[in-house]
Amino acid sequence: LQSFRLEEKTVGENKFGGISCLKAVLSSDKSTLKVNCLIVFPDKSTHGKDVLEIVAGENLRQKLAVRDGSKVEISVKT
Repeated sequence: LQSFRLEEKTVGENKFGGISCLKAVLSSDKSTLKVNCLIVFPDKSTHGKDVLEIVAGENLRQKLAVRDGSKVEISVKT
């Protein structure tokens, strides 16, 4: 798997925790588009273990025409 890690970092007075990341592609049955994204596993999170955190360089809700509760497909890059 194409994974990488970003270590904890301080910028000015702001402290950012470390995260582990996996490169992935996200798609939806409501759109033919596929979007490159990262699955992130932050060292500290307010989410439970049942929530998968995904980030992308574009608005996933708009690009893939999804909302809370929509089904999506995630393919992890190998």
